[in-house]
Amino acid sequence: MSSDDQTKVIQQILKDKGQTESVLKVGAYKISAKAYCALNGADSTLVGLAG
Repeated sequence: MSSDDQTKVIQQILKDKGQTESVLKVGAYKISAKAYCALNGADSTLVGLAG
C-alpha cells in the first residue's frame, strides 16, 4: 500500500469516527499502522485501526 493510499485510508477512518484529520494525527496513525503491520506481517491489516 502506497503512502498516499495509507493517508487516504486513515483520513477516511478518522472521518468515519467524526474526528479531525490533522497532519499530526494522520502521521501518528501511519506510524502506528506500520508498527502493527511489522508485528503481524501484512500492510493490508489497517482495518485493525478502525476498531
